[in-house]
Amino acid sequence: MHYTADEIIEELGLKPLEGEGGWFKLKYTSDINVPKSMLPIEFSDDRACASLIYYLLKKGEVSKLHMLLSDELWFWLSGGTLKMTTSDSEDLVNQKITIIGSNIVTEELSHLVTRKTWQTSEVISGDYVLVACVVIPGFRNEDYFEKGEWNV
Repeated sequence: MHYTADEIIEELGLKPLEGEGGWFKLKYTSDINVPKSMLPIEFSDDRACASLIYYLLKKGEVSKLHMLLSDELWFWLSGGTLKMTTSDSEDLVNQKITIIGSNIVTEELSHLVTRKTWQTSEVISGDYVLVACVVIPGFRNEDYFEKGEWNV
């Protein structure tokens, strides 16, 4: 069955992701915590082991350039094709392009963005792309940085 982006947003209860862009819903946060003493120094306190969101981008929307302190695993679920651009610097020098979609020959079904990697993404075919994003250790707003906010 084919759904429109708006039908998926309504059915899954997705909300606008302020700042970054796109649509999301938190699906899971582990109740197992990793103590701060076991995490890299940048983390301010304990974190959940993992968290999971659904994330949808419509054609014409862009996931704003940002960086997380955690690893992020992206899994394609539905829709068209997503272009993800990553780099070790916020000016996107040495950028890497990854195409995420359903074609197992020419596209990736999943993609790992390692911690402290700058990333942005956009839909390049189809009306939308729906992915699941697992963040390890679990996501907290204070672990999200936009261009100009982080000095590595």
